[in-house]
Amino acid sequence: MAIDNIVFPDLTYLEAWQFSPTRWTPVSAHTAIRQPMTNVYNIPLDAWRIIWQLAKRVGIRDEYIKAINKKFKLKKNALKPGRDYVSRDAVAALWQEKTGKPFSYAIEHAFVGKRLDIEERYLHGVEKTYKGPGKPKMKLYADQVLGTFEKVQETVKKHGIRNIDLDHYRIALSPLPRKEHAFPTPHREAKELPFYLMTYKRMYRNQAGNTAQNPILNRLGDSDENYVLINSETARKMKVVNDDQLVIETRLGKAKGKARVTEGIRPDVVAVSYHYGHWSHGFPDYAKKGTWINPVLELVSPKQ
Repeated sequence: MAIDNIVFPDLTYLEAWQFSPTRWTPVSAHTAIRQPMTNVYNIPLDAWRIIWQLAKRVGIRDEYIKAINKKFKLKKNALKPGRDYVSRDAVAALWQEKTGKPFSYAIEHAFVGKRLDIEERYLHGVEKTYKGPGKPKMKLYADQVLGTFEKVQETVKKHGIRNIDLDHYRIALSPLPRKEHAFPTPHREAKELPFYLMTYKRMYRNQAGNTAQNPILNRLGDSDENYVLINSETARKMKVVNDDQLVIETRLGKAKGKARVTEGIRPDVVAVSYHYGHWSHGFPDYAKKGTWINPVLELVSPKQ
């Protein structure tokens, strides 16, 4: 049987209409849109119009419209069967549904936000879901994993798979929290190592994906590099100061990075943020700055 693949070029986020809710911060919520700034290669269709045309030509356009309305909960601004829409129309419908503001406001401002009060931030949905005092406020039982381990066990037996540790899966797929979840394999086995290694995401991380290749962003302050965060008291005992070159060594390998002394971390922990140290051959040198921490992160026992 022959299978033909057809590849259509898509537009980037700087070339297309997109609805972009953006991430909430701890104290605010936002909704935004993206507008096309350019079309360098004069690409005629974006992903929306490609999929739309496919749905139309195979005769499921109206079913596709119903699915879009249901998925994005469009009611007042629902897409109507029997007509075609482009991505700008869809963005307008989503904006008006989510914000209640006319699309002309989005065209001019592209953004709307609000400051969250204490109730919205910390109690959103709690009383709606758990009504009244004395009711449970936290669900500890994971219904979605019920029977999952049994399926893994059955598949292993059926196909004679030998390189899977079923005891590991039995713990990982338990619907109830277990002590082992708080003490993963490295924690139990690597007792001779003095520190825990953790990762995190910076609020401003200009090394994520294609932004790593943006030379302007890579020259803003310290945005072109990440650091090995180490507690100030630990650093004093080890005679470490800011910008010292440190070597992080785990059972998997080694990684190098510059030290950054801080009070905001436990004395027995070091931390390195994600997204940095890209190694792809096609990347320019300025996109490869910082520490790529993934190779030394340990998820399971090396024996597994």
